[in-house]
Amino acid sequence: MHIGERHADFRALLRAITAALETIQGEDFGGEDPVLPHAREALEEAWQQERVLEQLWADVGKDLGAGVLDDDPWPPLPDKPPEREDFYRTRLLEVLREGE
Repeated sequence: MHIGERHADFRALLRAITAALETIQGEDFGGEDPVLPHAREALEEAWQQERVLEQLWADVGKDLGAGVLDDDPWPPLPDKPPEREDFYRTRLLEVLREGE
């Protein structure tokens, strides 16, 4: 498994965490942010790191794209199927709401 595939799983989990927290905030907390400030900062830092990796991936693609290593174009950053993200989100909501 290369770094792009591994990162795809982390990105799916990050999206699911963000979506689950937005759902909890809207449905269970009347729009108020239920996340402690240090946890919110950690989430924002995770998104910042995700954006940095996306940019690095694109930059490497420019440097090592077609013709440098072989004739194949540099692949886009892989993504996991939407079902993976949906599974993570559903399970996170269950845990957050029921404490399981």
